[in-house]
Amino acid sequence: MVTAYAINYLALIWSFFYKKLLSKRQALILSVITASTALLSVYTSDSFLYINILAYFFIQYFMMYNHTKNWLLPAVFLIFADSLIMLVWVVTYHFPREIMNLLGQPFHYNHLIVSVLQFLLLLLCSFGFSKLDKKYAIWQSLNDTSQKYTRLGLGIFLLFLILMFLHVYISMRGVVVTLLLVLCLMFVISTLLISLLTLINKNYQQRKYVENLTLSLEDERENFQLIREYRHDFRNIMLAMEEYLSNEDITGAQEFLEQIVGSTKGYLKNYHYDQISVIQNTALRGLVTEFIRVCEQEDIELTLKIDPISTIPTVSLVDFLRVFSILMNNAIEAVQNEKNKKISVSFTNDRDKLIINVANPSSNPVDIAAILKKGNSTKNNHSGLGLWNLKKIIHSYHDCQFLLTNENGFFNAKLILKY
Repeated sequence: MVTAYAINYLALIWSFFYKKLLSKRQALILSVITASTALLSVYTSDSFLYINILAYFFIQYFMMYNHTKNWLLPAVFLIFADSLIMLVWVVTYHFPREIMNLLGQPFHYNHLIVSVLQFLLLLLCSFGFSKLDKKYAIWQSLNDTSQKYTRLGLGIFLLFLILMFLHVYISMRGVVVTLLLVLCLMFVISTLLISLLTLINKNYQQRKYVENLTLSLEDERENFQLIREYRHDFRNIMLAMEEYLSNEDITGAQEFLEQIVGSTKGYLKNYHYDQISVIQNTALRGLVTEFIRVCEQEDIELTLKIDPISTIPTVSLVDFLRVFSILMNNAIEAVQNEKNKKISVSFTNDRDKLIINVANPSSNPVDIAAILKKGNSTKNNHSGLGLWNLKKIIHSYHDCQFLLTNENGFFNAKLILKY
């Protein structure tokens, strides 16, 4: 029976937890522990097995926290996953056994057939959840939470452990009615928590979206007002330019044109806040908004191009935000001493990849190999940990690439992340 449970957990690790709550390395480690637990169950007593199961769930919970940096989501999904396992056991084992007992017939339990059937049912449940997730963006709403819910998460994890041991105990006793009650309880708890958190976070996202939309509307209104003001001056400017040219005063025309460009800089404002509305993730949208604000404060000319971003790549949200923050901070600090204070940022979708480009002027040559070493930096009084940390984060993911170039007076950082 323990072997069948091990197969159940292997199915859920790779079809349900992997990518959302576990990295590939963490999923492999848990798979090895699961297989080892099944093997040890043949040679050990039940009391040792209970301790082993307890250790297993502690390891899984803290691995999932390490991947998501959230205490609540792992606990909620552990309860939900165990509910699925209880459901397939009721359908494939307990319920058929009770029917055979009522009919007075012997119940023949084929381990291989039941294990394969349970494996397929769990894959079907995971597939159904992924379909619901695509339709209602459940995972994105849950993962986009603005709080960690530490106490609540630890409390629900403790509840999960209690329910888990109750599940094991009742399964061994074979009390089907009580097992069904526990199954219903676990489904109700996990479904209510997922629904409540989804609602809370969707409301939070809507508030943030309205805030960004307000900024975009203010940006549009300000640009429209500037255009109206400039329209009245445009005819006089053209008449003055015509006078310079009719007198063949090329030098005067050039100086006058430079004055026009300088005085009308405010009329040529970019529509940055309008673009960030295509970013679905609230945390990333907030980070880009803050970056725009800092560029405006530091009088940095920003060129921004953003393709619609509906989901975050396979890296964890925390690591994705850390990587983007490092790139932004590095670019802002790099242009402080430059005569041409410009930063260009682009988010480009290329089939199954998101490509992020960040470019800034660099009047001095940069040793790429040197700045990627710990403690090295081209900036004065700087720790030199930013790009080193970025390299360390990216190298922990197999499907990500990080490229640095310093050509034609520009320092360019490119990230290639798989969805």
